[in-house]
Amino acid sequence: MDKQNADETNDLLDAVQVGAILKLHPQTVRRLVREKRINAHRFGTGQLRARGLRIPKSAVDSFLSESAVA
Repeated sequence: MDKQNADETNDLLDAVQVGAILKLHPQTVRRLVREKRINAHRFGTGQLRARGLRIPKSAVDSFLSESAVA
């Protein structure tokens, strides 16, 4: 695996990590994903399991910039 692919892999966060960044409960992060307010990817065969949820860091940054109060 080259450095670029490793960096892309590190940019995927789970709901607990995103919750820590946004200071939200992981369940709230999952709700925001379900409401399509944060873009995410689901991996693995368990499409309904929370463990398969990965959120790109860029989606978190985008959510923060869109949610900022002017």
